[in-house]
Amino acid sequence: MNAPTSPLLDVQGLTIAAASGQILVRDVSFTVQPGQTLGIVGESGSGKSLTCRAVLGLLPPGLRLTAGSVQWRGQELTLASPPAYRKLRREAWGAVFQDPGSYLNPSSRIGYQLAECVRVRTGVKGRAAHEAALALLESVGINEPAHVSRKFPHELSGGMLQRVLIAMALSGTPLLLIADEVTTALDVVVQHQVVTLLAEHKRQRGLAMLMVSHDLALVSQVCDALMVMKDGVVVEQGPRSQVLAQPQHAYTRMLIDTHLKYGLNAYD
Repeated sequence: MNAPTSPLLDVQGLTIAAASGQILVRDVSFTVQPGQTLGIVGESGSGKSLTCRAVLGLLPPGLRLTAGSVQWRGQELTLASPPAYRKLRREAWGAVFQDPGSYLNPSSRIGYQLAECVRVRTGVKGRAAHEAALALLESVGINEPAHVSRKFPHELSGGMLQRVLIAMALSGTPLLLIADEVTTALDVVVQHQVVTLLAEHKRQRGLAMLMVSHDLALVSQVCDALMVMKDGVVVEQGPRSQVLAQPQHAYTRMLIDTHLKYGLNAYD
């Protein structure tokens, strides 16, 4: 019998509080195995995005971890220094957030920004970094990478900008990709394209993925396991098929019933 695989990411009892003492996320626990996709689902204010930012070491000012453990490949991170977190974000993790335009320099061309990302994450410089940037743009479904590389962010659509952010997240050799509300404000067709793109890269590269969304239909398209959050706590989690077919919590049933009106499997 093969020994069980150790998780890449192991979060136990994570609790996040504001400076006022208000608890925003309470006692959240989950694991992400190599190659697994975990979907974190919940409505606005559920604490799902804060949970991801805590994992990344990017909690907003005024918020702090008050309890719990975050381990990456067995290494405890809750007391890690900012440089240690930066090293992990550069070498081991890729992250894509909503509102991609806010993560790009409006005064720099797309190609320059992506080439700089390649340089920082891989050490490749000059012409080689530029060629790598073009290859990344092509890999995320941008048909004219050289043309797009000369554009400024304001010249691209939201869907194109999100593809650029995905390219940046994949510019190194990440083991874990965190996608936080990446389809928010995109139309349905582009949402499907972006999620399909993430799934393809996850499969091709053997990545683990943590996908956060309020949209159960989108998350259920690509995840292996689901975790449902409400008001800062986990109300249900388990294998995707089990959670969707046999939901145990009323909130999970409500989310499923809402999507069934439009077809939960609309993107399958």
